[in-house]
Amino acid sequence: MAFKPTKGRTVFVKPTGTANLSGFRAYANSLGQLSDITNKMAITSARNEYNDMILQAEREGRTAGVKYVKDDQGNTVLAPLVDTSYASAAKIANVNDRKAIEERFRKTAVDTYASQLALDAGAEADLAFTKTPQDPNAIDASFEGFVEGLRQDLDPDTLSAVLPRVAAEFRTRVGKANAARHQQIRQDQIDTNLQSIQNLYDRQAVIAVVGASNDPEDQQGINDMINDINTSLTTNFEALKTNGYTDSQIDSIRRNG
Repeated sequence: MAFKPTKGRTVFVKPTGTANLSGFRAYANSLGQLSDITNKMAITSARNEYNDMILQAEREGRTAGVKYVKDDQGNTVLAPLVDTSYASAAKIANVNDRKAIEERFRKTAVDTYASQLALDAGAEADLAFTKTPQDPNAIDASFEGFVEGLRQDLDPDTLSAVLPRVAAEFRTRVGKANAARHQQIRQDQIDTNLQSIQNLYDRQAVIAVVGASNDPEDQQGINDMINDINTSLTTNFEALKTNGYTDSQIDSIRRNG
């Protein structure tokens, strides 16, 4: 039996009496698919915009962190990084994304500034070391002066981020100054003991030439003096060994003395 659609109706009745809604379901499914596609496109676009903003924040952060200016004396100096806020992030509606972009800008700016500041700190520390190569205290004083200038220029968060890099540069030069001081102290001790040994050998030579009289007391005095000289020589040779002299070097001094 054939059924004809009733004129004016948009929903048809099947032989069982159930309405045929397949067309509506297909249409609804197509709308749902289109909505999914549109939503995915919107998400993709937003992600692309976010990624672009991240890259832009990094670029601008590097620029913000390497700004040089002229000081009152006309010298080129690194400008203080006093503003790490990123106004362009306001274009992003999502709060979390905006915070992430702002943080990326700040981190890039601070890292870049810290790298450049480390170079400046190294140059300052080198200057202090050149002036006082054996005085670590003077280099420490230069470090304190350098950091005091940073405290006046930088916000606490930025200061805490860059301070380790600055401190490392100065600590390296302090270590070199300490090593130079120790080396100088060692050399001074070596020179002092070598001079003392030479003086003692000269006294021995005088005693050998003059000799002692037949007076027993005079002979005892000479013997006591020789014993004192030998004791002093032993002390001097031990000091040389403490400061790096080898047994063969000491034996050579003994032979030539």
